Amino acid sequence: MSGTIFIILSILYLISLATIDGLFNRLVFKEKRKLSYSSSYKKNIYKKWEWKIIGIIFLIFLPLILPSVIAYMSGGITLVTTYWIIFLLVPWDMIFGALVFDNCFDDTPSIALPFYGWVNLPLWLVIIIRIILAIFLIVLKIKLWI
Repeated sequence: MSGTIFIILSILYLISLATIDGLFNRLVFKEKRKLSYSSSYKKNIYKKWEWKIIGIIFLIFLPLILPSVIAYMSGGITLVTTYWIIFLLVPWDMIFGALVFDNCFDDTPSIALPFYGWVNLPLWLVIIIRIILAIFLIVLKIKLWI
């Protein structure tokens, strides 16, 4: 597979996935979609086992595992790192925020840390961290493969 075609397909895939995820959230939460993640309404939904499976599918399997396996089978570790760089640079969380909250920067990324609990991070900080990680991967890729 050509590198350019792979890059274009990866970008389209991530944009499509963010759009589907955002529209799915709009459908589930309807008029309460703009509520905070910590609202009692959303917390009750997030506690259900079905939502945990949906989260694993939309946040781990579809954006990370499946494309990484396909990239590895298509072109080895080179395409995997290329996909990860694209994953870090495509503003999928801003697309999600625009669809769910009507504002690109209203999504509040959060992570569950063992022994600490949930940590909410401002979106701008997450974007900066992702750009730094993408630059690190690009430099690593240049040093290892050129």
